[in-house]
Amino acid sequence: MPVTLVYIDHARWSADEHLRLDLQRIFEDAPVTRLPASGVEDFIEHHLARRQFFACAHFNEHLLAAVAINEADDRAWWLS
Repeated sequence: MPVTLVYIDHARWSADEHLRLDLQRIFEDAPVTRLPASGVEDFIEHHLARRQFFACAHFNEHLLAAVAINEADDRAWWLS
């Protein structure tokens, strides 16, 4: 089975409750220094509100990992 990347923007985040729970769980495992004090959901909402997005790695329908992506003016992607 391949690992697939799923594009998560604000519309998908709003429409998919299962995805919201999975993405929150992934980021809850991140080092505390990588997230704002306000919490995981605020971290995700902050990125999506700034027209950034997430890529989520799935294997056998299970979320394995996620990365927050910010596209710069020169079209380079900054990952966190």
